Amino acid sequence: MPSSDTTDSAPGSTRSVTSMSSPVAATPTSGGASNGSGNNATTTGVPEFPAANFTHVTRTAALSQETCYFLPEDPEGDSTRRALLYNSRLREDNVSIPIPYIESVEFEKDGVNPLYLTVRDEEGGIYYLDISHRGRLSVVDPDGYIVTLDAEGIHFSGGNCTYGISITIGDMYEQIANLAGVQCAALKQQKRAEDLDFSQTLYLHDQCGNPVDRSLRQYPQLLVGDTVCADVAVDKDTGQWDFECTFPGSESGSLRCQWAIKNKVVDFISTDPFGGSCPDLSTVVTTLEQSGQDIVDPSELRQDLVNQGLSTDRAKQEADAAVVAYTQLWQALGAIFTKGEESSKGALEEYIDVYNTHRSFENDICQSLHEGEIPLNLTLIAGATRIPAITTLNWAPESTRPYNITVQDSSRIACCSNSSVAEGEGETCAYPREAIIPGTGASWAFSPLDSPILSHLQMHFRLQDY
Repeated sequence: MPSSDTTDSAPGSTRSVTSMSSPVAATPTSGGASNGSGNNATTTGVPEFPAANFTHVTRTAALSQETCYFLPEDPEGDSTRRALLYNSRLREDNVSIPIPYIESVEFEKDGVNPLYLTVRDEEGGIYYLDISHRGRLSVVDPDGYIVTLDAEGIHFSGGNCTYGISITIGDMYEQIANLAGVQCAALKQQKRAEDLDFSQTLYLHDQCGNPVDRSLRQYPQLLVGDTVCADVAVDKDTGQWDFECTFPGSESGSLRCQWAIKNKVVDFISTDPFGGSCPDLSTVVTTLEQSGQDIVDPSELRQDLVNQGLSTDRAKQEADAAVVAYTQLWQALGAIFTKGEESSKGALEEYIDVYNTHRSFENDICQSLHEGEIPLNLTLIAGATRIPAITTLNWAPESTRPYNITVQDSSRIACCSNSSVAEGEGETCAYPREAIIPGTGASWAFSPLDSPILSHLQMHFRLQDY
């Protein structure tokens, strides 16, 4: 697990610390703003780094920063929730799992919004992969060292906002696309996991035995859990209502979780344009690793920190440890996302493909988080009637049985001897004396067609003297 700093956090959060020194140029500046092609300085006065394959590269460093990145937490400060993958079961079935692989997914308290992945490397080492923000990617080691990719470039930081190095690359995505020779597609629309569809027929009649049509108020609604079914056909002569329903439904925690995993994890890792731009994440990392080694060379990283003035032996040791950690993080980032020589996919994408060949990546992650929500009630709301559970569903039924249901239409008079409508308005509204039914009131029931009544429910009306 991450340290206490990283177990309860807000997506892609930054935190403030007391500043010991401010970020300055990693190498001494030699002039002001550029006023011609012969001057290699940027408009901020930071000289450009002479990278082999990229242009407009600048480097800044700081021994301490006022703000820096930490792993995301639950936005309400609650404990996060973890879902483990079934990798051990795959191994029991002699499935060869690509490495690195995903060990678990951390969620906000609701079990719907994923925050970060726990990834294991070939040596069993742990890295935390923040996928909570589509505009950046951060990899964090157990000691709190971080590497972040975003539209500006590559950023390294130590725990408690120390020994930060920021490498900016002008128009980085465009340069990477040109180096990789890729064509940029439009940003994809978000997708969601598929529900399972089924049909349900109800025969609805009011308390007088009349077929219920679309004029009933409240309009009949059939729900699976919290998800409303669509009424696709109504026969006003027979009261037959045909509904198309989905299980578990778009409003269920399980489907919302699966939707989030598909969009915020699987597609983010594999296909979506990184940061809403171009190209995809694997192409970004692969190109940076192949064409930008001089940018993240360990000797250059250390020199960035040396230039800030490492005045004590302890500071030098800490800076050296930071550079070692940054180098390992960069290697881990490459191992996770770089495309293989014979594959167009990164290792983590290949892992997900293998997992889905034998199990369901999305279902396995979300099932344990939301298993308490199943079974779901099939609920009817119609007129003055609410039936909380016509039946309960553990899965989308392959075939359904129709139900006969009597509902209370509040616009109709009671169907009994001496029935009458209420008279008066407001506090004076009441039934006339001759309409009072001593004891109880009307009764109603529902049952599957051609079967005995399953339930008999009494509905009591408040009857007042006229």
